[in-house]
Amino acid sequence: MSLQQRWNAMCGEFEQYFNAIQFLWDTWLDPYKERFIAAYINQFMHLGSNSSQR
Repeated sequence: MSLQQRWNAMCGEFEQYFNAIQFLWDTWLDPYKERFIAAYINQFMHLGSNSSQR
């Protein structure tokens, strides 16, 4: 399941809390998305390599 599909599923699951979902997106996910990705990537040894090519 892709990240976008997971986000859509979460939004569907909590649609009655639309304001909370919007707050989450506006204050955390959109402004700090680079930091979340870096935290995920840093779980794995990559020796400084950050290329997306094979």
